[in-house]
Amino acid sequence: MTPAAPPTQPSVQPSQLGYSLLEISVVMALSAMVTMGYLYNQSQDNQLSNAKVQAGYFLTVNDAVGKYMQTYYNDLTAIPPECSQVRLTAGGVPSAIGSGINCQFTSGNASGVKSPANALQPSVADLKKLAVLDSGFNDSFLWPTLSTVNAPKSSCTTDCLSGSNTAPAGFANRIQLWCNGSMLTSSAQGPCNVSMQLKSLTFNAQPFATANASGFFKLSRNDMLSTALNAVGSSGFMSLETVLDSEGKGKLYAVGKQTSLDNPVVFYDSSNPNNSANGVGLSGILAVQNAAEMRCSLQ
Repeated sequence: MTPAAPPTQPSVQPSQLGYSLLEISVVMALSAMVTMGYLYNQSQDNQLSNAKVQAGYFLTVNDAVGKYMQTYYNDLTAIPPECSQVRLTAGGVPSAIGSGINCQFTSGNASGVKSPANALQPSVADLKKLAVLDSGFNDSFLWPTLSTVNAPKSSCTTDCLSGSNTAPAGFANRIQLWCNGSMLTSSAQGPCNVSMQLKSLTFNAQPFATANASGFFKLSRNDMLSTALNAVGSSGFMSLETVLDSEGKGKLYAVGKQTSLDNPVVFYDSSNPNNSANGVGLSGILAVQNAAEMRCSLQ
């Protein structure tokens, strides 16, 4: 009698321990996406905060210029209007204000005050010396700038359109004289028979640099300036990127482009006065007007 075959043992499948390579890859990809999203949002938030701080620096200088105009109102209104003409150009070295024009105030509202070299364009250093700006204020920016803009050579008299004199990458200030609603441009216009009005503009002498196009975390220059402009408010202006400037004049525009000003930093090809780009303002300029934009007096 043949013995019965032993019962067949059920096959045992190995247990599915851990995760497959595909599952691990999916989890890692999702984690990376979450991390990148977090870093991106953090970077954007930091840059937006940075833009608001930058706007605060502009407002600080602007306020100092306002105090300066109030303190030295009588002296400033006696200075030739030609002294308010800004000479900052890219593409060539600009000519200086005529050597026969005295741009310094002669009396000073306080005893022993030394006038800025050009009282209608006081520097940050001038404002510090006159104690209208904190001595610890740093004349620099949080954002990198270009170095394309030139200023007149020092002691420029005849040879002003050659050579190189790169303008410093700091704050620039301009004060204009207004009479009865019209800006004065020349001493030949005669005295003003009503109270003179002073209007100031604080701006960066060198354009802010464009963001690295390959930088995933970088805000564009236009976005940074727009954020700063909104922080400044109604007294702020900025120049648009060329592709966004429908007028093509490089002007400074307020929030919503509701108002505009001529850009004090322009292109000028000294070798070709017929260049169509001459006089066009540069992109990357942020500016703040005297906040009150009203008559400054000592009353």
